[in-house]
Amino acid sequence: MCIFASLIVINCYFCKQKLPCLPSMLTLEYETIFDLFFSEGELERIEARNKPGKKPLPQSKMVQARKFVEEYAYRISEKWYQFFVLKADIVLEKITKELK
Repeated sequence: MCIFASLIVINCYFCKQKLPCLPSMLTLEYETIFDLFFSEGELERIEARNKPGKKPLPQSKMVQARKFVEEYAYRISEKWYQFFVLKADIVLEKITKELK
């Protein structure tokens, strides 16, 4: 779990049956899931979707969350690979750098 500047908590939910990896952005009662799609090792696209039963992130937070996911997509996918493919322990990161 990583903590971002404005108290957005990022939980990376990894599911063995689902590809791509699915980082979930949540803050208080809001939550949005981002699907990361890779092709030949390159980030192809990022899609945001609502989590059933939760309100989506407000637009102001959504812009910030999307920037974060775009910036850290490769790190997120690397942790997915380490956890599910290599069966290795992953090190949690606390990210305090604000994105521009």
